[in-house]
Amino acid sequence: MKRKKTVNFPSYDVVVIGGGIIGTFILYELSHLPLKILLLEKEEDLAFGVSKANSGIIHAGFHEDPKTLKGHYCAKGNALYSKISKKLQLPFKRVGELLVIKEEREYSALHEFMKKGEQNKVTGLKIIDGIELHRLEPHLSEQLVGALYAPSAGVINPYELIYTLARFARCNGATLLRGEEVIAITKDNSFHIYTSKGRYHSKVVINAAGMNGDTIAAMMGVATPAIEGRKGQEYLLDKKHKGLVKHIIFPLPTPESKGTLIIPTLDGPIMLGPTAENMQAKDREDLSTDQCGYQEIMERVKFMLPAINERAIIAGFSGMRPIPREHHDFIIGNTSVAGFFQAIGMHSPGLTAAPAIAMDVAKMVSNYLSESKLIQKQKRCSKDYQQKEHHCLCHTPKKLREVKKFSELQKLWKSDPEYGEVVCRCEEVSLAEIRAAIRDGATTLDGVKFRTRMGMGRCQGAFCTYRAIEVMASELAVPHHKISKKGKKSTIIVATLGKDHE
Repeated sequence: MKRKKTVNFPSYDVVVIGGGIIGTFILYELSHLPLKILLLEKEEDLAFGVSKANSGIIHAGFHEDPKTLKGHYCAKGNALYSKISKKLQLPFKRVGELLVIKEEREYSALHEFMKKGEQNKVTGLKIIDGIELHRLEPHLSEQLVGALYAPSAGVINPYELIYTLARFARCNGATLLRGEEVIAITKDNSFHIYTSKGRYHSKVVINAAGMNGDTIAAMMGVATPAIEGRKGQEYLLDKKHKGLVKHIIFPLPTPESKGTLIIPTLDGPIMLGPTAENMQAKDREDLSTDQCGYQEIMERVKFMLPAINERAIIAGFSGMRPIPREHHDFIIGNTSVAGFFQAIGMHSPGLTAAPAIAMDVAKMVSNYLSESKLIQKQKRCSKDYQQKEHHCLCHTPKKLREVKKFSELQKLWKSDPEYGEVVCRCEEVSLAEIRAAIRDGATTLDGVKFRTRMGMGRCQGAFCTYRAIEVMASELAVPHHKISKKGKKSTIIVATLGKDHE
């Protein structure tokens, strides 16, 4: 009689569910501890969920109620970004933000926001009059009469941040698996996580699943407010309009959102938006844009910045913010199930708060593992792996567009001749950068796009898309028609000839 073959499923100390900004920051923090860690992401790549449409603002923190977790973590997270960007060698700029008003009677609202900011320990806040406002931003409407100025606000590239955090976590020994949707979780002595592709065991599970955070919580029977989607449409201006504003411009907020903003992004283009449309549960995947959203944004933005030219818009897109029903705050910490932690309901200022949240969640997990005697007390590693060696997983490839001197270009071409072929002319992305993105894990065009900015310029990929597909097909050893925009149901080339193309 034949014995049944025993299947040994992989075991981990911690499994993180969700590969957005919160999940990758938590992974990065935990990777400094001697733990075996796994991150599971249901999409084809990291940053393809809620984080995909993030505006990249590092908020000052005067919007948030001091009694909320949002208020507690916003300024704390903001303060950490200078250190983090230096450590990870990431561009980050404190451009400051202006909360503008159109009537004298609205100064009282500015004083209320200033009071909130001070309670949240935001530094440098100042109320300015119309003269000072127009000195800082000469293109703003003359109808604006004052503003609350917060110099600590900044901008960062959220995709680059996520992929860099993931590289460092991998260097520190963490495992990342993409395209693995969690379909069930059970627990006895440990957690058993079942995905669309496999099964894993873990001592701890961290739910950072974005729009699906309530679904993951329900698998463990944890009472959590339902997550509702709030869709936001946003639009990008051509780079030649860079400098039209220097600060992030806010109107007075509405009960639903911080309002429609004017954002000078880190990479150059000005971003306009978002809208705030509450969606039904069945429409949480609806990321369409429409004329109503476009008109709403243009009407609100033009009142603040009349110089905006609608013909300068090169792209529009939508994102979904996960809002806990009737709770409207972050959900962070341990739960009724021992070893099951949550960091969900992350809407604005989630990106800003992320590093502070991750540090606290990592401490909670470390303490739980030690106190439960599941693992010995861990000592934090004080150093990150440095980005020095070209072969290191942490290595961030040099960007052609950042090289200004011809002598530096010559050195770059000598080190890798593929820097001499420009694939994306609008954003000056070389063949070397495209290959580096694929080797970093990009299997879709959007994966390459988010790592390099290929296709984000004026022509929106009209020139570079097919060349990128050729390179990806070669690197990944797959037919051209297997290369998609963002994974399932986003095929670009339809093959019709021969068996090899089926």
